[in-house]
Amino acid sequence: MKGALAVLVVLLASNLEAADWPQWRGPARDGRIPALNTRADWPAALAPAWKVRVGEGHASPVVVGDRVYVFSREGEEEVVRALGLATGETIWRRAYPAPYEMNSAAHAHGKGPKGTPVVADGRVCTLGISGILSCLDGGDGRILWQKEFGSQFSATSPLYGTAMSPAVDNGRVIAHVGGPGDGSLTAFDAATGEVAWAWTGDGPGYSSPVVAQIGGVRQVVTFSESFLVGVSANDGTLLWKIPFTTPWVQNAVTPVVEGDTIVYSGLDHPVQALKVEKGASGWTTEAVWENDAVAAYMSTPVLADGRIFGMSHKKQGQFFALDAASGKTIWLSEGRQGDNAAVLVGGGTLFLLTNESELIVAPQAGDAFAPKRTWPVAESPTWAHPVVLDEGVLVKDVETLAFLRFEGETGVAGVVAPPPEKGVEMSWIFFVVGAILSWGLYGPFLHKGQVALGNPLKAFLFVGVAYFLVGVLVPAASLVSQGQLKGFNTAGVTMSTFAGVLGAVGAVCVIYSFRAGGTPLWVMPLVFAGAPIVNVLYSMWEHPPKTAPSPMLYVGFLLAASGAYMVLHYKPQG
Repeated sequence: MKGALAVLVVLLASNLEAADWPQWRGPARDGRIPALNTRADWPAALAPAWKVRVGEGHASPVVVGDRVYVFSREGEEEVVRALGLATGETIWRRAYPAPYEMNSAAHAHGKGPKGTPVVADGRVCTLGISGILSCLDGGDGRILWQKEFGSQFSATSPLYGTAMSPAVDNGRVIAHVGGPGDGSLTAFDAATGEVAWAWTGDGPGYSSPVVAQIGGVRQVVTFSESFLVGVSANDGTLLWKIPFTTPWVQNAVTPVVEGDTIVYSGLDHPVQALKVEKGASGWTTEAVWENDAVAAYMSTPVLADGRIFGMSHKKQGQFFALDAASGKTIWLSEGRQGDNAAVLVGGGTLFLLTNESELIVAPQAGDAFAPKRTWPVAESPTWAHPVVLDEGVLVKDVETLAFLRFEGETGVAGVVAPPPEKGVEMSWIFFVVGAILSWGLYGPFLHKGQVALGNPLKAFLFVGVAYFLVGVLVPAASLVSQGQLKGFNTAGVTMSTFAGVLGAVGAVCVIYSFRAGGTPLWVMPLVFAGAPIVNVLYSMWEHPPKTAPSPMLYVGFLLAASGAYMVLHYKPQG
C-alpha cells in the first residue's frame, strides 16, 4: 500500500511539474491559463488532495516546478514558505519581523500581506504590507537581500497597506515603494538589490505593474496613486501619463495591455480603453471607448480571444463580457455575485473565484453568462487569486492553502472536506461544549441569585462584575503578555461595544423575565430557540442572499419553535 501511494505521489508531481504559475495572474501576468486542456464537462465536486495552514493574508500562491510558494503573516511576522505541490508538505519556511498597524477603514481585510510573490531565476521576491521588499533563494529560503524604506520616505506603504505584486523583467525586480504622495517606481537588480532606475513622480497605488511592448518600446505600465503611467523598462524615463483617481484614492485594478491598447477601470469609473502611440513629437494617448454599464473596483479583467471578461462592482457584483474592439456589452450576469472575484480564462472556460469562496466555471464563448458548475472551495473568504492547473486548483483562503483535484465526485455538488488536522480543526468543539454548559447553566444560577438577593438589579450588578473579571481583566492580561494591547480602531471598538451592550441587555431581559414570573425551564429554551432565528434573519438582511432561501430554512424555524415547545411541555415536574 505504501509503495502504491509513493508511486501516486511521484506521478502527481511529474504531471504538475510542467505547469508553472510564477507570478500574479499567471505566467504572462494577464489572467490567461496557458495550455489548459479543454473539458466537455466538469465534475459536480472537487476532490481534496491536501490542505494546510499557512497563515493569514491575501497573497496568491505561485508555482514553479514541483513547488508552491506562499507568502503570509503569522502574528507580527511575514512568512515565506515553499511547499511540495504533490503533498503540501513544507520544504522550507522563512520568517522576518513585520509589525504593522492596520488602517481602521480596512481592518476587516486583515494585516496582509496582499502582494503576490514573483519567482524568477531561482529567486522568490516579495513585497510585504508595510513595504518590506525581500528576495529569497528559492531552493532553501535564505534571504539574499531585503530592503526597508523608512529612511527614504515618511510612509512606506499606501494608506490601506501595500497590495502591489512585484514583477521581474530582464533581471530586475520592479516595485512601487513609498507612501501617499511620496514614492518611487523602482527597478532593483534581482541579484543584489541595487537600484537600476527609479521614477519618483507619484506615490504608489494598489495596482500591480505589467511590462509590455508598446510602440516598439518595452514599458512598465501601472497605476500610481493619481495617474496611469508608462515608463521605460530600460531606464525608468516617464513616457506618458494620464490623471486617474478614484473615491478614497484606491487605484487597484491592474492595467490590461493588448498591443498598443490599454484597458483600465476603477471604483465608479467605467471600463475604458486607451490607445498609446509614439509620434514624431513624442508619446500620445487617445481614448478609444468606454462602457458606463460596468466598472471594476478591485477585480482585474482578462482580455482573451477578442473579449474582455471581468466583474463590475455595480449591482453588488456583476460578471460581464465586452467586445474588446468596441467596448460594447456582450452579456451581463445577474447581480449580487460578491464584493470581488478573481477572473481567469483558459481552455475555453472562465474561472471566477468570488470572495465568498465560490469557484464558478462557465463557457468562454456564447452570448450569455451560463455557469456550468459552482463549487464551494473554502471555509473562509477567498481574496487571493487561485492557481488553475490541468489536474486541479490551488485555493488560498484567510489562513489555509488547499489543492483540489478536478477528478471529483460526479453525483454530489460541492467539495469533500479533507480530514481535520488533529488538535487544530476540531479544537473548536471544546469551546462549543463550554458555551453550551455555561449558557445552559446561566439561567438557573441567575434565577437563584435574583431570588437570594431579592432584587433583579442587584443580581445584574454582579453579572456586570463577572463580565468585568472575565471579559476585561483576562483578555487585557492576555493581550499585555502578547504585546498586543494596541492597534484599536473606531469601527472595531464601536461594534464590539455594541455587541457587549446587546449581551448586557439580553441578560437584563432574562433577569426581568424571571421577575415577571418566568422560570429557567421556560425562559432559557425560548431564548435559545429564538436567538438563532434572529441571527439568521439579521444576516439575511445585512447580506441579502443571491437566490431565494431554501424552503428548508423555514422548516428549520418551525423545528426550532416546536423544539422549544416540546422542551417546555415535557419538562420534568418537581
